[in-house]
Amino acid sequence: MSQSPNDHHLPKGVEENPTSNPTPPAPEFVEIAAEVPVARPVSVLSTFRSDDPRFLLRLPTLSRRSAWFDIVFFIVAMIALEIVSSWAILQFTGVEPLDGEPISPDIKRRLIIPTVTTRAFATLVLVSVILRARRQSLSAIGLSLRRPFTDALVGFVGVGAMAALIFPTMFLLTSLFPKILRQNEENTKGLLEWLPHLHPLGFTLLMGVVGFYEEVAFRGFLMLRLRRGFGNWPLAVVMSTILFTVPHLAEQTVATQIPLFMLSLGLSILTIWRGSLIPAIVAHMGWNLGTVLILHFSMGDKWR
Repeated sequence: MSQSPNDHHLPKGVEENPTSNPTPPAPEFVEIAAEVPVARPVSVLSTFRSDDPRFLLRLPTLSRRSAWFDIVFFIVAMIALEIVSSWAILQFTGVEPLDGEPISPDIKRRLIIPTVTTRAFATLVLVSVILRARRQSLSAIGLSLRRPFTDALVGFVGVGAMAALIFPTMFLLTSLFPKILRQNEENTKGLLEWLPHLHPLGFTLLMGVVGFYEEVAFRGFLMLRLRRGFGNWPLAVVMSTILFTVPHLAEQTVATQIPLFMLSLGLSILTIWRGSLIPAIVAHMGWNLGTVLILHFSMGDKWR
């Protein structure tokens, strides 16, 4: 029996079939081809490491629904705590303001320290409870201590830069609109009625407490969750700034909300830029302390 010239190329047991396709690719080739990565767009934010503070500020593990729930719960709880604590402070201090009559400066000065202390305590406890429930660390409110000294220095420089922008702006506005000047004078008078007669060291401590708990509440907690809820920073910054300025209307005039709005924008930018709340806390403390000390040394005998 004669053999075909190509029979010696066929494996044993395999018959020649001229109509069939050539031998399929080796499995190794198919497996290697499946491992070739698919090209995808690269975002600037995707270049952050997962442990980068600026990445952690975006709260990647928190859903939008949870973020909005936290925001609503926090605001409602803080309003309720403010009402309850105000009543408790009045009972504890024995102050009984007369209905329909303004509170006297002496009573205001007696109330300011327990009010600030209670607000700070309630804010920190509420934020801690929510973080614990979400199994989040302090980085979820921007309290990163990776570069504490550098961030503190940025805060000092930042408050100076903000003052250099805010003061000329207010000078221009008061020159153009005398009504703003009158409201600023009225606001100064109101502040003097509220502020206790403390040593500058006491004011430093008091303003430190105010700056810390307000930054934790508005920039650390609300702004970061608003960013997660909206999906972008601009809306989060504007909304957190509005939430920051509105409560001050209860104690200050409308015109004073202009520098507060500018201050809040600057504090928000510092937080986002540095990926930490430390610069904003330091800058806020410096702003409050500077304002109070200016009043203290400029009023002279009127202060006492």
